[in-house]
Amino acid sequence: MTAQICTRTINDCLSLGGEFATPLLISNLANCARMCETAIQFMLSNSDLHYITCLACAEVCEQVADEAEMTGAGMEDCIESCRHSAESCRQISIHEVKYMPLRGKNSHPNLYPE
Repeated sequence: MTAQICTRTINDCLSLGGEFATPLLISNLANCARMCETAIQFMLSNSDLHYITCLACAEVCEQVADEAEMTGAGMEDCIESCRHSAESCRQISIHEVKYMPLRGKNSHPNLYPE
């Protein structure tokens, strides 16, 4: 759902122009849509690494929500959807890392700083 809202928001922003159509905002909205789709595909395929895509998705969604808030009115759907997705993805990541078998800790040492 967030991917679709971000894609729709891109179209809305381009129609409005000005501060709504900055290259950075448009690029970040597109990245958010792609990241959400990627996270979904990793989860649907039961990938052992879906928690990594979920964590990345949470960060991207949070960044877009922050940017959308700074841009101004008319982006409420985008902000709400991105915040909801960020929280959901973050919870999935935390849950998966918490219950990850020891094999996961050894194979992904960067996720476990000393």
